[in-house]
Amino acid sequence: MSVQQDSASLQGAEALPRFASTPNVTRHFYPRCGTHVFTHDARMPHILGIPAGLFPAESMPAARGHYFVSDKASWATLPPNQPCFGGDTGMTPLPP
Repeated sequence: MSVQQDSASLQGAEALPRFASTPNVTRHFYPRCGTHVFTHDARMPHILGIPAGLFPAESMPAARGHYFVSDKASWATLPPNQPCFGGDTGMTPLPP
């Protein structure tokens, strides 16, 4: 799930270990179990990537679109009637 950085409250984030998974992407994780907590992408500094599995299902907002569609597995299908985004950033609007 992607959220605006200024809308998130990350307590203790500065103490989390991190590693650069690519030249642009830094992943932050819990040191005891290795659970991925959030991702920061230098190309989108105002966005945090947070694994949806960290949230209780009832607190998840409804999806508003499909992102990184250009990189999806060939066998994956997407629910209809939502905008799709892809390209190099995963965020470029794609034609319906």
